[in-house]
Parts: sequence; structure tokens; C-alpha cells
Amino acid sequence: MTQHPFYPERKLVTMLGDFVTLDAGTGLVHTAPGFGDDDYQIGRKYGLDVYVPVNDQGYLTDDTGADFAGVFYEDANQIALDKLKNAAYY
Repeated sequence: MTQHPFYPERKLVTMLGDFVTLDAGTGLVHTAPGFGDDDYQIGRKYGLDVYVPVNDQGYLTDDTGADFAGVFYEDANQIALDKLKNAAYY
């Protein structure tokens, strides 16, 4: 288990996936079983729910939290990056 970078009360499962390599990136990646086959397959392996918090118009739903609810999905990446940069331990 590890701690979520900007929701400290939320614990995250650490999983091993063969699509994560040692020669590119950090080796620690976000997994969303509702978005893409690799994520779906690793989610099944570890018993994760398939979860897609996006409505039919492409906006994040209320259960994504106050910083993301109502945000168009393409704009959520910048919000997440800004939150990571502003995290106390970064």
C-alpha cells in the first residue's frame, strides 16, 4: 500500500504490471481499469472495480472530488500536475 499524493486519507494498492518498464518514466504509474486494455487487465488481476467517473459529455463526476468535479476530462491532467507540484513533499 502507498499513500495518495493529494488525498492523504486514501491508501493505494501497489501492483506489478509488465507494461511498466524500468527504462522509461518513474516505474510508478496511475492505473484506471475503466480506461484502456492494459489498465483493465491489471485491474482484473488485482480485483479492482472498473470505474469511469466521466459523464456522457466528457466532464468528471462529483465523486472525483471538489478540485475535479465538473472539469472536462482533458483539463484534469493539468489540475493533477499542479496539485502534485504543490504537494508538501514534492
